[in-house]
Order: sequence, then structure tokens, then C-alpha cells
Amino acid sequence: MSTEHLYVQEAARIPTYGMQQVLYPDLTMTIALGDSTNREARYFEQYRDNSLSFYHTPTETFTLKFQPHIAQEIRFLALIPNHLDAEPLSKVWPVRSVTQSPRDQIDTTKTGKHSSSKRSYFVFELGQPLTLPTNIAYKPDGTFRYSMKLTTLNKLESVKVFSDIEMVYKEALV
Repeated sequence: MSTEHLYVQEAARIPTYGMQQVLYPDLTMTIALGDSTNREARYFEQYRDNSLSFYHTPTETFTLKFQPHIAQEIRFLALIPNHLDAEPLSKVWPVRSVTQSPRDQIDTTKTGKHSSSKRSYFVFELGQPLTLPTNIAYKPDGTFRYSMKLTTLNKLESVKVFSDIEMVYKEALV
């Protein structure tokens, strides 16, 4: 039985009162920015000028790949500019908080486009980005889910090609 197995089981995840129990204190999720269709250009400008403060993704999309409780452990987001372009991964944003909200209740200043959808979304509040020591070459496979990986900041800093990223919490994969 692996150490990761113990941390992905809900019953083993109950920490002592007032403490947080995590296996990876630098858990990092790689994920692409959303589709640019009907999205305000300002959203992508915020990515480029390092002022992006929020990132959102459908809970359903997240849970197609990872168990939902893992979202609360993510400490960094490594955002890929576009899942269809071969633009390198170069920045990592610290995650200040993660909340869940219906899409129609998330302000357009956080998302770059209006939606009346009632679907649940994870909303990541972000700090100021860190620049990776080397850009990570990203070669898309045409799907958004390919951009989604769980790793650690330490592991991310040592790779040059996206496909070489060592994943963690493999047992948390769905």
C-alpha cells in the first residue's frame, strides 16, 4: 500500500482539530486557460501581465480526472495559455483559496465572460505568479484534459517538456 493511497482515502484525511493534513505541501495542478470564444480579451491580458486573480473550471471537468476533495489541497496552478497552441508553460500562480460556486454567480471580472449556467465551478483565487526557471515546452494533443496534471512545484521546476512531468496522487485519478 502506498503513502498516496492513505491520503486519497476520505476516512484517513480527518486531521486533528485546527491542523491541515496534506501529503504534498506544494501540490501543483497544470491546466489550460479557458476557450477564448466570446471571452473578453482583458482576461488573457491579465494572464500575460501577471495580474490574473482568479481561475475557474467546471467541477464536472475536474472530477472527470481527479477526486473532488483534491481541489482543496492544490497550492499552485501552472496555467497553460491555450490547450490548442504549443505555447510554453512559464508561470505558476500560488492558490490563496478554492471555493465552489454556480457559474452564474461568478462575476465576469473573474471569468472574462458572462454565463447563465447553474453548473458548479471550482474558483481558485490566485496570488502573484512565480516564473519557472525554464519554460516547459507544451505540445497539445487537441484535448483540454491533456493539460490537466497533478504534480509538485519541485517536480515541475526540473522538467523541460510537458509530457515529462511526473504526476503525483495517481490514486486520486478517476
